[in-house]
Order: sequence, then structure tokens, then C-alpha cells
Amino acid sequence: MNSSAVSASNLRLDAGTAHALPGLWVRAAARIVMVALPLAITPWGRDAYNGPKVLVLYVLTAVALAGWLLFWVSRRQPRWTMTMPEIAVWAFLLAALLSSVASINPRLTFFGAPERYEGLLAIASYLALYFVGTHFFGSASGFRELAAAAGGAGIVV
Repeated sequence: MNSSAVSASNLRLDAGTAHALPGLWVRAAARIVMVALPLAITPWGRDAYNGPKVLVLYVLTAVALAGWLLFWVSRRQPRWTMTMPEIAVWAFLLAALLSSVASINPRLTFFGAPERYEGLLAIASYLALYFVGTHFFGSASGFRELAAAAGGAGIVV
């Protein structure tokens, strides 16, 4: 057997690595949002600017939330602690939900209009990213991490 062969025992993750993997997944998705969102455009179609951005937002927010859920199920962390800014965030989400219920056009309210995707799904995505940011990057070093990713993307843009 040569040294390049990989056995099944080498592919197993130990318990610590397996529990940390969803947290790394969430942090990677948040960093990618900071870089990919400003850069996402396509030369094809009528909505070459906003359409790709909203698609990147939805996909990466779903990835971050899935990782957060896996992280929470595997470790029961992060513990949810209510902060004063979160009260305003929850009030804003409640107002958006009530506005959506009273809407004349539910499709427009949920998704937004072409070239203007400010629907309930986009608002919920921004709020989810806020919670991911506060729970996974809620320190000075975490803030520097996200600022460096945003700064790098800003230089390219």
C-alpha cells in the first residue's frame, strides 16, 4: 500500500472538530457575504446588478443560518441573550410582518419588485445576518475580521 492511499479511519473527524465545523461554516459564510455581495453582478439580463446581489444574499444567509442551527444543535451554543439593540430589531421585524399581512400584493411584499428587492425576505435576511454577526463576531477581533473582509471588497469595488 502506498503512502498516498487514504484509509477510512483517516477521514473520520474527532468530536471536537465535528462540533466546531458548523461554527466555521457560519463564519465563512459571513465573510463571503462581506466580499461577494459588493462584487456580485452579471453582464446578462435586464437586472444585472440587483438580481445577483439578492441571490447571493439569500443563499449565503441560508448557509449561515443552517450552520448556526447545526452549531446550536451540536453544542447548544451560542446561548441566546437578549440585548437592548435586539429589542429594536425584533420590533422592526414585527412591524414588517404586520405590514406584510396588511399588504394588497403579498408577492410584492414578500419578494419585492424586480430591480428593487426590499421585500420581507430581504429584511429577514439582513436581520439574520445581524444575529449571526452579533453571536459569532461579537468581539473586537471579530469586528476586525469582518472589517478587513469588507475593506478588501471595497478596494476591489
